[in-house]
Amino acid sequence: MKGLKTISSILLLLMIGISSCIKEEDNPVETEIPEVLVTASIEGTVVNESGVALENVDLYLRGNTTSTDVNGVFSFSNIEMNQNGALVSAEKDGYFNNTKVLITRANQTSFTKIMLVEKKLTASFEATTGGEAITNGGAIVDIPSNAVQLEGGGSYNGTINVFATWLDPTAEDLNERMPGDLRATNADNETVKLATYGMIGVELEGANGEALNIAEGQTATIELPVPDELLGSAPATIPLWHFDEATGYWVEDGEGTLTADNTYVGTVSHFSYWNYDLPYPYVTIQGLANNEDGEGVSWLPLEISITDGAGTIYGYTDGDGIFEGFVPKDEPLTLTVFGKCGEPVYTSPLGPFSEDAIVPTFEVSSSATNVVTLFGVLHDCSDMPESDGYVKVEYGEFYFDFIDVNQDGSFSGSIDVCDLMEVTVSGISNDPFSQGTTVTYPIDGNSDIDVDTLISCW
Repeated sequence: MKGLKTISSILLLLMIGISSCIKEEDNPVETEIPEVLVTASIEGTVVNESGVALENVDLYLRGNTTSTDVNGVFSFSNIEMNQNGALVSAEKDGYFNNTKVLITRANQTSFTKIMLVEKKLTASFEATTGGEAITNGGAIVDIPSNAVQLEGGGSYNGTINVFATWLDPTAEDLNERMPGDLRATNADNETVKLATYGMIGVELEGANGEALNIAEGQTATIELPVPDELLGSAPATIPLWHFDEATGYWVEDGEGTLTADNTYVGTVSHFSYWNYDLPYPYVTIQGLANNEDGEGVSWLPLEISITDGAGTIYGYTDGDGIFEGFVPKDEPLTLTVFGKCGEPVYTSPLGPFSEDAIVPTFEVSSSATNVVTLFGVLHDCSDMPESDGYVKVEYGEFYFDFIDVNQDGSFSGSIDVCDLMEVTVSGISNDPFSQGTTVTYPIDGNSDIDVDTLISCW
Protein backbone atom coordinates (compact mmCIF):
# COMPACT_ATOMS: atom_id res chain seq x y z
CA MET A 1 0.00 0.00 0.00
CA LYS A 2 1.53 3.33 -1.02
CA GLY A 3 2.39 5.66 1.84
CA LEU A 4 -0.12 8.38 2.63
CA LYS A 5 0.54 11.18 5.08
CA THR A 6 -2.31 11.73 7.50
CA ILE A 7 -2.85 14.91 9.46
CA SER A 8 -4.44 14.07 12.83
CA SER A 9 -3.87 14.55 16.56
CA ILE A 10 -3.38 11.62 18.93
CA LEU A 11 -2.09 11.48 22.52
CA LEU A 12 1.67 11.20 22.76
CA LEU A 13 4.33 11.67 25.38
CA LEU A 14 7.31 10.08 23.66
CA MET A 15 7.84 9.67 19.93
CA ILE A 16 8.55 6.36 18.31
CA GLY A 17 11.14 6.38 15.52
CA ILE A 18 10.73 4.64 12.21
CA SER A 19 13.73 2.56 11.15
CA SER A 20 14.66 -0.88 9.86
CA CYS A 21 17.74 -1.79 11.90
CA ILE A 22 17.65 -2.84 15.54
CA LYS A 23 20.57 -1.52 17.56
CA GLU A 24 22.65 -4.10 19.31
CA GLU A 25 23.92 -1.96 22.17
CA ASP A 26 21.61 -1.13 25.08
CA ASN A 27 21.86 2.48 26.27
CA PRO A 28 25.20 3.42 24.67
CA VAL A 29 27.12 6.28 26.28
CA GLU A 30 26.96 9.24 23.90
CA THR A 31 26.58 12.99 24.04
CA GLU A 32 24.96 13.41 20.63
CA ILE A 33 22.94 11.18 18.34
CA PRO A 34 25.28 8.70 16.58
CA GLU A 35 25.53 9.54 12.90
CA VAL A 36 24.86 6.97 10.18
CA LEU A 37 24.26 8.77 6.90
CA VAL A 38 21.67 7.57 4.38
CA THR A 39 19.84 9.10 1.44
CA ALA A 40 16.20 9.51 2.37
CA SER A 41 13.25 11.91 2.29
CA ILE A 42 11.16 13.72 4.87
CA GLU A 43 7.77 15.27 4.24
CA GLY A 44 5.43 17.00 6.62
CA THR A 45 3.21 19.88 7.55
CA VAL A 46 3.55 22.87 9.88
CA VAL A 47 0.49 24.24 11.70
CA ASN A 48 -0.34 26.74 14.43
CA GLU A 49 -2.01 25.89 17.74
CA SER A 50 -5.44 25.86 16.08
CA GLY A 51 -4.27 23.33 13.51
CA VAL A 52 -4.27 25.92 10.71
CA ALA A 53 -1.51 25.48 8.12
CA LEU A 54 1.35 27.98 8.35
CA GLU A 55 2.81 29.34 5.12
CA ASN A 56 6.42 30.51 4.65
CA VAL A 57 7.87 28.63 7.62
CA ASP A 58 11.62 28.16 7.16
CA LEU A 59 12.86 24.59 7.67
CA TYR A 60 16.42 23.39 8.02
CA LEU A 61 17.92 19.91 7.74
CA ARG A 62 21.66 19.27 7.66
CA GLY A 63 22.50 22.40 5.66
CA ASN A 64 19.44 22.09 3.42
CA THR A 65 16.62 24.64 3.56
CA THR A 66 13.05 24.76 2.35
CA SER A 67 9.80 26.47 3.32
CA THR A 68 6.13 25.55 3.62
CA ASP A 69 3.59 26.29 0.92
CA VAL A 70 0.09 27.68 1.44
CA ASN A 71 -1.03 24.28 2.76
CA GLY A 72 1.78 24.21 5.33
CA VAL A 73 3.40 21.34 3.42
CA PHE A 74 7.17 20.91 3.04
CA SER A 75 9.55 18.22 1.79
CA PHE A 76 13.23 17.32 1.77
CA SER A 77 13.65 14.85 -1.08
CA ASN A 78 16.48 12.35 -1.54
CA ILE A 79 19.11 14.10 0.57
CA GLU A 80 21.77 12.85 2.95
CA MET A 81 20.59 12.64 6.57
CA ASN A 82 21.24 10.78 9.80
CA GLN A 83 19.15 7.60 9.97
CA ASN A 84 19.47 7.58 13.78
CA GLY A 85 17.94 11.02 14.11
CA ALA A 86 17.55 13.68 11.41
CA LEU A 87 17.07 17.12 12.98
CA VAL A 88 14.37 19.19 11.23
CA SER A 89 14.16 22.73 12.60
CA ALA A 90 11.19 25.04 11.89
CA GLU A 91 11.35 28.82 12.34
CA LYS A 92 8.92 31.66 11.73
CA ASP A 93 8.89 35.21 13.11
CA GLY A 94 6.47 35.56 16.01
CA TYR A 95 6.64 31.88 16.99
CA PHE A 96 8.80 29.69 19.20
CA ASN A 97 11.23 27.57 17.17
CA ASN A 98 10.59 23.83 17.04
CA THR A 99 13.04 21.04 16.24
CA LYS A 100 11.93 17.49 15.46
CA VAL A 101 14.18 14.43 15.55
CA LEU A 102 13.15 11.77 13.02
CA ILE A 103 14.53 8.29 12.56
CA THR A 104 14.72 7.53 8.86
CA ARG A 105 15.35 4.59 6.53
CA ALA A 106 17.47 4.61 3.38
CA ASN A 107 15.41 5.37 0.26
CA GLN A 108 12.24 5.74 2.35
CA THR A 109 10.11 8.77 3.19
CA SER A 110 9.34 9.70 6.79
CA PHE A 111 6.53 12.00 7.83
CA THR A 112 6.22 14.57 10.60
CA LYS A 113 3.75 17.19 11.76
CA ILE A 114 5.18 20.26 13.47
CA MET A 115 3.24 22.76 15.55
CA LEU A 116 4.60 26.26 16.10
CA VAL A 117 3.42 28.04 19.25
CA GLU A 118 2.88 31.76 18.95
CA LYS A 119 5.19 33.93 21.07
CA LYS A 120 2.73 35.86 23.20
CA LEU A 121 3.90 38.43 25.72
CA THR A 122 3.45 36.87 29.16
CA ALA A 123 4.80 39.64 31.41
CA SER A 124 7.01 42.75 31.44
CA PHE A 125 9.05 44.16 34.33
CA GLU A 126 12.29 45.98 34.99
CA ALA A 127 15.56 44.07 35.14
CA THR A 128 16.55 45.97 38.28
CA THR A 129 13.50 44.71 40.19
CA GLY A 130 12.87 41.33 38.58
CA GLY A 131 9.41 39.84 38.51
CA GLU A 132 7.06 36.93 37.98
CA ALA A 133 5.43 35.75 34.76
CA ILE A 134 2.36 33.49 34.97
CA THR A 135 1.71 31.66 31.74
CA ASN A 136 -0.96 29.27 30.43
CA GLY A 137 -1.96 26.50 32.83
CA GLY A 138 -0.67 28.48 35.80
CA ALA A 139 3.03 27.81 35.13
CA ILE A 140 5.29 30.43 36.72
CA VAL A 141 8.64 31.93 35.71
CA ASP A 142 10.29 33.91 38.53
CA ILE A 143 13.30 36.09 37.64
CA PRO A 144 15.25 37.78 40.50
CA SER A 145 16.42 41.38 40.36
CA ASN A 146 19.55 42.15 38.32
CA ALA A 147 19.67 38.54 37.03
CA VAL A 148 19.67 38.99 33.23
CA GLN A 149 22.19 40.02 30.60
CA LEU A 150 22.33 40.41 26.84
CA GLU A 151 22.36 37.04 25.07
CA GLY A 152 25.89 37.57 23.81
CA GLY A 153 27.13 38.99 27.10
CA GLY A 154 27.00 42.48 28.56
CA SER A 155 24.83 44.06 31.23
CA TYR A 156 21.18 44.97 30.74
CA ASN A 157 19.12 47.22 33.01
CA GLY A 158 16.00 47.97 30.99
CA THR A 159 12.58 46.33 30.57
CA ILE A 160 12.40 42.55 30.35
CA ASN A 161 9.67 41.12 28.12
CA VAL A 162 8.93 37.48 28.96
CA PHE A 163 7.48 35.11 26.36
CA ALA A 164 6.61 31.75 27.88
CA THR A 165 4.46 28.73 27.04
CA TRP A 166 3.65 25.68 29.19
CA LEU A 167 3.31 22.34 27.43
CA ASP A 168 0.70 20.11 29.07
CA PRO A 169 2.20 16.59 29.30
CA THR A 170 -1.25 15.02 28.83
CA ALA A 171 -2.20 17.08 25.75
CA GLU A 172 -3.16 15.15 22.62
CA ASP A 173 -0.97 17.40 20.48
CA LEU A 174 2.10 17.34 22.76
CA ASN A 175 4.33 15.62 20.20
CA GLU A 176 3.57 18.28 17.64
CA ARG A 177 4.31 21.09 20.12
CA MET A 178 7.41 19.79 21.87
CA PRO A 179 10.96 19.79 20.52
CA GLY A 180 12.93 16.58 20.09
CA ASP A 181 11.82 12.97 20.52
CA LEU A 182 12.55 12.76 24.27
CA ARG A 183 15.85 11.03 23.87
CA ALA A 184 18.14 12.44 26.53
CA THR A 185 21.59 12.45 28.08
CA ASN A 186 21.63 12.06 31.86
CA ALA A 187 24.20 13.42 34.32
CA ASP A 188 26.41 10.36 33.68
CA ASN A 189 26.36 10.92 29.88
CA GLU A 190 24.12 7.89 29.37
CA THR A 191 21.33 7.99 26.83
CA VAL A 192 17.83 7.45 28.19
CA LYS A 193 14.21 7.96 27.14
CA LEU A 194 12.02 10.33 29.11
CA ALA A 195 8.47 10.35 30.43
CA THR A 196 7.44 13.96 30.80
CA TYR A 197 5.54 15.58 33.66
CA GLY A 198 5.54 19.02 32.05
CA MET A 199 7.58 21.37 29.85
CA ILE A 200 8.00 25.10 29.43
CA GLY A 201 9.56 27.25 26.73
CA VAL A 202 10.84 30.67 27.75
CA GLU A 203 12.41 33.52 25.77
CA LEU A 204 13.42 36.95 27.08
CA GLU A 205 13.65 40.15 25.08
CA GLY A 206 14.64 43.69 25.91
CA ALA A 207 12.61 46.80 25.23
CA ASN A 208 14.07 47.05 21.70
CA GLY A 209 13.86 43.36 20.92
CA GLU A 210 17.32 42.47 22.21
CA ALA A 211 17.77 38.79 23.05
CA LEU A 212 18.31 38.34 26.79
CA ASN A 213 19.13 35.44 29.07
CA ILE A 214 20.01 34.67 32.66
CA ALA A 215 23.31 36.29 33.71
CA GLU A 216 26.29 34.12 34.56
CA GLY A 217 26.13 33.00 38.18
CA GLN A 218 22.40 33.76 38.46
CA THR A 219 19.35 31.47 38.38
CA ALA A 220 15.62 31.79 37.82
CA THR A 221 12.80 29.59 39.11
CA ILE A 222 10.27 27.66 37.04
CA GLU A 223 7.12 26.19 38.59
CA LEU A 224 5.00 23.82 36.50
CA PRO A 225 1.65 22.26 37.44
CA VAL A 226 1.34 18.46 37.46
CA PRO A 227 -1.94 17.33 35.84
CA ASP A 228 -4.23 15.23 38.04
CA GLU A 229 -3.81 12.22 35.74
CA LEU A 230 -0.08 12.07 36.54
CA LEU A 231 -0.11 12.75 40.27
CA GLY A 232 -0.34 9.06 41.14
CA SER A 233 3.07 8.38 39.58
CA ALA A 234 4.70 11.75 40.27
CA PRO A 235 7.82 11.35 42.49
CA ALA A 236 8.73 13.76 45.30
CA THR A 237 11.80 14.87 43.33
CA ILE A 238 12.35 14.60 39.61
CA PRO A 239 15.26 15.35 37.24
CA LEU A 240 15.14 18.61 35.27
CA TRP A 241 16.28 18.69 31.65
CA HIS A 242 16.88 21.35 28.98
CA PHE A 243 16.67 20.87 25.20
CA ASP A 244 19.84 21.17 23.13
CA GLU A 245 18.87 22.25 19.60
CA ALA A 246 22.33 21.37 18.25
CA THR A 247 22.22 17.69 19.26
CA GLY A 248 18.48 16.95 19.48
CA TYR A 249 18.93 15.61 23.04
CA TRP A 250 17.41 16.72 26.30
CA VAL A 251 20.21 17.22 28.84
CA GLU A 252 19.88 16.61 32.59
CA ASP A 253 20.50 19.82 34.51
CA GLY A 254 19.10 20.02 38.06
CA GLU A 255 15.95 18.69 39.69
CA GLY A 256 12.47 19.71 40.69
CA THR A 257 10.59 19.24 43.94
CA LEU A 258 6.89 18.41 44.17
CA THR A 259 5.05 20.94 46.35
CA ALA A 260 1.84 20.64 48.32
CA ASP A 261 0.18 22.59 45.49
CA ASN A 262 0.97 19.74 43.06
CA THR A 263 3.59 21.69 41.16
CA TYR A 264 7.22 20.94 40.39
CA VAL A 265 9.61 23.75 41.34
CA GLY A 266 13.25 24.03 40.28
CA THR A 267 15.93 26.55 39.31
CA VAL A 268 17.52 27.08 35.90
CA SER A 269 20.66 28.90 34.78
CA HIS A 270 19.49 29.83 31.29
CA PHE A 271 16.29 29.83 29.25
CA SER A 272 15.29 27.52 26.42
CA TYR A 273 12.85 24.60 26.71
CA TRP A 274 12.89 22.92 30.13
CA ASN A 275 11.30 19.63 31.09
CA TYR A 276 10.51 17.72 34.32
CA ASP A 277 10.95 14.03 33.37
CA LEU A 278 11.58 10.55 34.66
CA PRO A 279 14.35 8.75 32.74
CA TYR A 280 14.07 5.11 31.67
CA PRO A 281 16.71 2.66 30.44
CA TYR A 282 15.48 1.46 27.09
CA VAL A 283 15.56 -1.29 24.53
CA THR A 284 14.61 -1.23 20.87
CA ILE A 285 11.65 -3.10 19.45
CA GLN A 286 10.60 -3.59 15.87
CA GLY A 287 7.34 -4.83 14.38
CA LEU A 288 5.24 -5.13 11.25
CA ALA A 289 1.58 -4.29 10.68
CA ASN A 290 -0.12 -6.25 7.87
CA ASN A 291 -3.55 -6.22 6.26
CA GLU A 292 -5.56 -9.38 5.51
CA ASP A 293 -3.58 -9.93 2.30
CA GLY A 294 -0.27 -10.01 4.15
CA GLU A 295 0.77 -6.58 2.87
CA GLY A 296 2.44 -4.04 5.15
CA VAL A 297 0.10 -1.17 6.07
CA SER A 298 1.95 2.12 5.61
CA TRP A 299 1.63 5.33 7.66
CA LEU A 300 -0.48 3.65 10.32
CA PRO A 301 -0.71 5.69 13.55
CA LEU A 302 0.13 3.75 16.71
CA GLU A 303 1.21 4.24 20.31
CA ILE A 304 3.00 2.07 22.86
CA SER A 305 2.32 3.09 26.44
CA ILE A 306 3.65 1.99 29.82
CA THR A 307 0.70 -0.02 31.12
CA ASP A 308 0.98 1.01 34.76
CA GLY A 309 2.63 4.43 34.57
CA ALA A 310 3.29 7.64 32.67
CA GLY A 311 4.89 7.58 29.25
CA THR A 312 3.62 6.81 25.76
CA ILE A 313 5.68 6.22 22.64
CA TYR A 314 3.95 7.25 19.45
CA GLY A 315 4.58 7.15 15.71
CA TYR A 316 3.69 5.76 12.30
CA THR A 317 4.55 2.63 10.41
CA ASP A 318 6.74 3.37 7.39
CA GLY A 319 6.09 2.66 3.72
CA ASP A 320 6.67 -1.07 4.30
CA GLY A 321 4.43 -1.28 7.38
CA ILE A 322 7.46 -1.45 9.71
CA PHE A 323 7.64 0.38 13.02
CA GLU A 324 10.59 0.63 15.36
CA GLY A 325 11.34 2.61 18.47
CA PHE A 326 12.86 2.85 21.90
CA VAL A 327 10.69 1.54 24.76
CA PRO A 328 11.30 1.43 28.54
CA LYS A 329 13.16 -1.69 29.60
CA ASP A 330 11.42 -4.29 31.80
CA GLU A 331 8.09 -2.44 31.77
CA PRO A 332 4.74 -3.99 30.75
CA LEU A 333 3.48 -2.14 27.67
CA THR A 334 0.27 -1.74 25.69
CA LEU A 335 0.18 -1.34 21.90
CA THR A 336 -2.73 0.61 20.43
CA VAL A 337 -3.22 1.12 16.69
CA PHE A 338 -5.48 3.89 15.41
CA GLY A 339 -7.50 4.56 12.33
CA LYS A 340 -6.70 7.74 10.46
CA CYS A 341 -9.35 9.71 12.39
CA GLY A 342 -8.10 8.72 15.82
CA GLU A 343 -10.31 5.73 16.65
CA PRO A 344 -8.56 2.65 18.15
CA VAL A 345 -8.68 -0.34 15.77
CA TYR A 346 -6.25 -2.74 17.48
CA THR A 347 -4.96 -3.18 21.05
CA SER A 348 -2.55 -5.73 22.48
CA PRO A 349 -0.23 -6.12 25.48
CA LEU A 350 3.52 -6.09 24.77
CA GLY A 351 6.56 -7.03 26.82
CA PRO A 352 8.07 -6.45 29.19
CA PHE A 353 11.35 -6.56 27.25
CA SER A 354 14.75 -7.01 28.87
CA GLU A 355 16.62 -6.74 25.56
CA ASP A 356 16.07 -5.65 21.95
CA ALA A 357 13.26 -7.61 20.34
CA ILE A 358 11.16 -8.14 17.22
CA VAL A 359 7.51 -8.35 18.21
CA PRO A 360 5.05 -10.67 16.43
CA THR A 361 3.51 -9.36 13.23
CA PHE A 362 -0.08 -8.29 13.74
CA GLU A 363 -2.98 -7.82 11.37
CA VAL A 364 -5.20 -4.77 11.09
CA SER A 365 -8.48 -5.63 9.43
CA SER A 366 -9.78 -3.30 6.75
CA SER A 367 -13.24 -3.80 8.25
CA ALA A 368 -12.05 -1.76 11.23
CA THR A 369 -11.50 1.23 8.96
CA ASN A 370 -13.22 2.89 6.02
CA VAL A 371 -10.43 2.93 3.44
CA VAL A 372 -10.82 4.52 0.03
CA THR A 373 -8.08 4.43 -2.63
CA LEU A 374 -7.74 7.44 -4.94
CA PHE A 375 -5.73 7.24 -8.15
CA GLY A 376 -5.14 9.34 -11.23
CA VAL A 377 -2.55 11.63 -12.82
CA LEU A 378 -1.49 15.20 -12.03
CA HIS A 379 -0.79 17.68 -14.85
CA ASP A 380 0.90 21.07 -14.61
CA CYS A 381 -0.31 24.39 -15.98
CA SER A 382 0.82 23.37 -19.48
CA ASP A 383 -1.27 20.19 -19.21
CA MET A 384 1.87 18.06 -19.03
CA PRO A 385 2.52 15.37 -16.38
CA GLU A 386 3.70 16.98 -13.11
CA SER A 387 6.48 15.09 -11.27
CA ASP A 388 7.15 17.78 -8.65
CA GLY A 389 3.90 18.11 -6.76
CA TYR A 390 1.27 16.33 -4.71
CA VAL A 391 -2.47 15.78 -4.40
CA LYS A 392 -4.32 17.28 -1.46
CA VAL A 393 -7.28 15.26 -0.15
CA GLU A 394 -9.62 16.94 2.35
CA TYR A 395 -12.22 15.06 4.36
CA GLY A 396 -14.22 16.32 7.31
CA GLU A 397 -13.61 19.62 9.05
CA PHE A 398 -10.20 18.92 10.56
CA TYR A 399 -8.38 16.43 8.33
CA PHE A 400 -6.45 16.50 5.11
CA ASP A 401 -3.96 14.13 3.52
CA PHE A 402 -1.52 14.52 0.69
CA ILE A 403 -0.47 11.91 -1.84
CA ASP A 404 2.89 12.04 -3.62
CA VAL A 405 3.04 11.87 -7.40
CA ASN A 406 5.42 9.68 -9.40
CA GLN A 407 7.83 10.83 -12.13
CA ASP A 408 5.08 10.44 -14.75
CA GLY A 409 2.58 12.42 -12.64
CA SER A 410 0.57 9.35 -11.64
CA PHE A 411 -0.57 8.93 -8.05
CA SER A 412 -2.33 6.40 -5.86
CA GLY A 413 -3.06 6.54 -2.15
CA SER A 414 -5.42 5.00 0.39
CA ILE A 415 -7.28 7.04 2.99
CA ASP A 416 -9.30 6.05 6.02
CA VAL A 417 -12.19 8.52 5.67
CA CYS A 418 -13.94 7.46 8.90
CA ASP A 419 -17.69 7.72 8.52
CA LEU A 420 -17.60 10.60 6.04
CA MET A 421 -19.46 10.47 2.74
CA GLU A 422 -17.27 12.58 0.45
CA VAL A 423 -13.71 13.79 -0.16
CA THR A 424 -12.43 16.94 -1.85
CA VAL A 425 -9.34 16.70 -4.06
CA SER A 426 -7.00 19.28 -5.60
CA GLY A 427 -3.65 19.10 -7.40
CA ILE A 428 -0.57 21.10 -6.40
CA SER A 429 2.65 21.87 -8.29
CA ASN A 430 5.65 22.88 -6.20
CA ASP A 431 7.95 24.88 -8.50
CA PRO A 432 6.50 27.35 -9.19
CA PHE A 433 3.70 26.79 -6.69
CA SER A 434 0.19 26.51 -8.07
CA GLN A 435 -2.97 24.80 -6.86
CA GLY A 436 -5.85 23.74 -9.02
CA THR A 437 -9.55 23.90 -8.38
CA THR A 438 -11.06 21.45 -5.93
CA VAL A 439 -13.21 18.53 -7.03
CA THR A 440 -15.58 16.70 -4.66
CA TYR A 441 -16.16 12.97 -4.95
CA PRO A 442 -18.93 11.06 -3.15
CA ILE A 443 -17.79 7.82 -1.54
CA ASP A 444 -21.08 5.91 -1.81
CA GLY A 445 -19.53 2.71 -0.55
CA ASN A 446 -16.82 2.72 -3.26
CA SER A 447 -13.39 1.44 -2.26
CA ASP A 448 -11.71 2.98 -5.36
CA ILE A 449 -12.11 6.46 -6.81
CA ASP A 450 -10.68 7.24 -10.25
CA VAL A 451 -9.77 10.92 -10.06
CA ASP A 452 -8.62 10.81 -13.70
CA THR A 453 -6.59 13.96 -14.52
CA LEU A 454 -6.05 16.82 -12.08
CA ILE A 455 -4.70 20.16 -13.27
CA SER A 456 -2.62 22.17 -10.79
CA CYS A 457 -3.95 25.52 -12.05
CA TRP A 458 -7.13 27.46 -11.48
